[in-house]
Amino acid sequence: MMTVDERIKMYKDKKAFIDNLSRALELSSTTVQKVEYVVLTKYNNLFKTDVYNEFIIVTFAGGAQSVRSVSGNSDAANLISLASLVEGGYYQEVEYYESLLEEGFTKVDLEG
Repeated sequence: MMTVDERIKMYKDKKAFIDNLSRALELSSTTVQKVEYVVLTKYNNLFKTDVYNEFIIVTFAGGAQSVRSVSGNSDAANLISLASLVEGGYYQEVEYYESLLEEGFTKVDLEG
């Protein structure tokens, strides 16, 4: 089992990978405004541990968003998910992402 520090390092590495792809997309696309890698977490009382959910969020010019759950994915799988988001999206996962926020999940700070 991973320690919290190991888990956060893994998430930061994934974020760095997505950030690099994001910069390339933002420079080459007129429709993509921003790409984010977001990790949500909430303590689970039943299992006495934190639960983590990973997402890639693409924000398009005009404000529309497409969201993909990528929990546990490799960089290669995240690249495929990102390509799908840019080309058409997974709009049903926006509702799932928003429902987790409504349930009290919070974003993990991957900047520090």
